[in-house]
Amino acid sequence: MSRKNILIAVAVLAVLALGGLGYYLFQRSQGNDSAAPPQQATATAPAPGAHPRGSLPDPVFLVLDKTAVLHFSKAGQDITRQMQPMVQQAQTSIVAQRTALERDAAQLQQDTTLAGPERDKRIAALDARQQALQAEIQRRQIQLQETMARANGEVAKVLETIVPPLVKERGANIVMDRAAMPQADSAFDITPEVIKRLDAKMTSVKVTLEPPHQ
Repeated sequence: MSRKNILIAVAVLAVLALGGLGYYLFQRSQGNDSAAPPQQATATAPAPGAHPRGSLPDPVFLVLDKTAVLHFSKAGQDITRQMQPMVQQAQTSIVAQRTALERDAAQLQQDTTLAGPERDKRIAALDARQQALQAEIQRRQIQLQETMARANGEVAKVLETIVPPLVKERGANIVMDRAAMPQADSAFDITPEVIKRLDAKMTSVKVTLEPPHQ
């Protein structure tokens, strides 16, 4: 089961969005990382639409494919490996409960000996089981979503130590998600280098299935 299939099974579309990976914007400084002192206000206001000189650097873009980082890095693959049995176990449990419910519902429908209050009682019991199953499905989904999000968050923490220095090395100040720039030249793509540096720092992540937050 691939990471994509896991996400489909859990019905999570936004789980590869890593915290701390959105957009990086770094002010280029004159040889140091400290913030520039605020400028004194002048009596003459700038012309409409004009920016004070030096207030914003020229944009220099780089591109990072977050999905590829999780898919091809050793840590990302380790998360997928550990998530597979968790997802499969949840699916097996849900399918078994649904199958039993459908079987009992079919038997009740075919049983012509029950009448009145007894049939109503059996129907109410089946309805209660169906509602309980729906709640269980939701609980399992949330549990798996949160599990993968926590694991991805551990990767994000390491990426936060990798991406900013790499951006400075390339003389850039903005990193865009590959999904937002599908036709960017490969020369601007730092994904392979990010994966290489991530693999050097992290090859595995402990994935723990915990009860979902209520």
